[in-house]
Amino acid sequence: MSTAIIFISMDAALQVGTFNNMWITMVITYGIGTVVLILLIEYTCKIIVRTNSKLGDVISKSTESAVNVANIATELAASASEVNASSEEIASTVSEVSRDAQDVMESTDELRNVMILIKNIAEQTNLLALNASIEAGRAGEHGKGFAVVADEVRKLAEESKIAVSDTSQKIDTIIYKIQGTTDSMEGINASTEQQTASMEEISATANRLGSLSEDLKNELSKD
Repeated sequence: MSTAIIFISMDAALQVGTFNNMWITMVITYGIGTVVLILLIEYTCKIIVRTNSKLGDVISKSTESAVNVANIATELAASASEVNASSEEIASTVSEVSRDAQDVMESTDELRNVMILIKNIAEQTNLLALNASIEAGRAGEHGKGFAVVADEVRKLAEESKIAVSDTSQKIDTIIYKIQGTTDSMEGINASTEQQTASMEEISATANRLGSLSEDLKNELSKD
């Protein structure tokens, strides 16, 4: 964005005495110090140009501009405070979500341990059922009924083993996604903390700008 565009945007904002998001964006992008310097240079030049012909008019308009700058500075400080409060609320929410995600991960770890236990039991059951089928085969006609039962137990154990394996894979996927979410939340939290610090600095600078503008207005109003 060129300097001319910045001047036009600032002048429009000052004339209507309002503060908008575009002004905030320019302050954050170029720095409040740069914006203040631009304002001072712009209005100092206006005063110098008009001094010879319309000194009284220049003083009147400069006083009005100083009031507008003070108002803008006040609104900027208020907006920065609101953003700061919102950032703190976001940080609190992010921390809470991170804690909940950690609790879920711990719960899935416990579930994974249970799945491992079930898998081990299924493997042992499958082995026992296989041995029982062999023994039933040796028993001949008398062992047929037992062989059928042993075979069904073996099939059930095998199905349980497969189900546990599938569930374990799903749990691993869930844990992976939760970990990714937790990492993202930590990144958001860090960005929010940085934003909070920036808003505090902007608020302090805006307050100083308001004070300087008030002093300027008082000086221009003197006879």
